[in-house]
Amino acid sequence: MRRRAYSIRTEQAYEGWATRFIAFCHNADPRACGGNEIVSFLQDLAVRRKVAASTQNQALNALVFLYEHVLSQPLGELTGFVRARHPKRLPVVLTRLEAGTLLNRLEGTHWLMVALLHGTGMRLMEGVRLRVKDIDFGYRQITVRDGKGQKDRVVPLALMLRAALTPKFRHPSPWSHPCMQGQCRNMRVPHANRGQVTGDRCAPPQAGGNTTASGRG
Repeated sequence: MRRRAYSIRTEQAYEGWATRFIAFCHNADPRACGGNEIVSFLQDLAVRRKVAASTQNQALNALVFLYEHVLSQPLGELTGFVRARHPKRLPVVLTRLEAGTLLNRLEGTHWLMVALLHGTGMRLMEGVRLRVKDIDFGYRQITVRDGKGQKDRVVPLALMLRAALTPKFRHPSPWSHPCMQGQCRNMRVPHANRGQVTGDRCAPPQAGGNTTASGRG
């Protein structure tokens, strides 16, 4: 899946659906199962568990991927199961007052993370994986690396967030570094930088490397 540039969330979701399908088949070998079992599983999701249409479609895509690309057993066309209905609901959007009230109840790192997601439109994991070198104070922008579809994009950086981020770079806490917390082994970083993280240590920065936010402007 990683060779096909699937996101970490898709990878985790597909793995979860494969596990649920095997449990549904009473832990039988998936190679011994096939289209009939998948149809029964998908129908059970819609009829008994009453999942949303998007959830049922994700389960279908996960099982098609499992059989076609992992087990090399193409399923062909799957029909004859009840499709979950698409709910006809309007999305719930916070008003400016509600968003401000929510932010006012947060503080510290939690406030900064939520404010970044709200102010830039970044997705959750994009905000979690944000690196110092991708924040450009001069141009007041953030470069989101390896986003959905393995694409980079640029989002604006508000003046308020610029003021809140600056002290973080002036007084970094070494204990907050993922390597100090033993998280390097499971950290998701852009492919070109993965060689810099080995085991429970981080490779020292290369000579001339950019480890701080750009000072252009």
